[in-house]
Amino acid sequence: MHSAVLSPYHIEVNSSFFDTFNYFFLILLQFALLRLIITSGIFQLLHYTWFYKTRKVSYDLIQSSQYIREIVSDLINITYNSAMVAIAIATGFIKLKSNYSITEALASFVLLFFWYETMFYYGHRLFHRPNFFWIHRHHHLSVTMTPWTVLSFSLIEMTYMQISAFSLVAIYSYFTHFPAETMIWYFIVNSVWNTAAHSNIELLPKSFPGLSNWIIGSTFHGLHHAERTGNFGLFTTFLDKLHGTDMPNYKNKLQQVWDFRLTDHSKSKSS
Repeated sequence: MHSAVLSPYHIEVNSSFFDTFNYFFLILLQFALLRLIITSGIFQLLHYTWFYKTRKVSYDLIQSSQYIREIVSDLINITYNSAMVAIAIATGFIKLKSNYSITEALASFVLLFFWYETMFYYGHRLFHRPNFFWIHRHHHLSVTMTPWTVLSFSLIEMTYMQISAFSLVAIYSYFTHFPAETMIWYFIVNSVWNTAAHSNIELLPKSFPGLSNWIIGSTFHGLHHAERTGNFGLFTTFLDKLHGTDMPNYKNKLQQVWDFRLTDHSKSKSS
């Protein structure tokens, strides 16, 4: 018998492993599917608007085969992710609670945000070393990004990402239950922000150029996909700046996107 979760989530404290796993797997899978359809779907719809034409990062043609590969990979990975998290909850490695203070919710959110930002940066940088790039190669099959590139990873890399994110939750759970809604809201923010960075649409405003110094948008990450030599951060540029891995041509590229004057603009190869 297991005691992975508390009664506010409609699972008895001593529910069996399989009851707990099935309950959370179905909830997590539905949540992940809905999140993917809404976030990637909205950014995909933007590809057919005037706004996309004026904020497009890359004009390279995107083949239908890329969309198919990415969507299939997305579906495999969200199923895999949902199963892994459900197992972690059912076995008690992750313990959740619904009763907590606003202070704890905010503190745990900030902690999870910077923990995963750090784990992602160093793992991502490692996977670009020649001996490890095979782990990351699947993601870089998408040279020009789409909103569906966001979860297009190998299962090995996805396992690293899962461990990176939920190791903190597991450590936290050793001492006390982790705020459930904090985890939910973090992954909503993660999904929207990460999809925006992969959308091939620059959302950072020209009117507030200072944001682009610290916040990662699609131009920053698009350069990473195109050249693979830097820009390893997830949401912020802090660690790239700290380690000198921020690409020097970023500002010039961003200004070109803002001014709608890319070198291949005359070709206007629409996706």
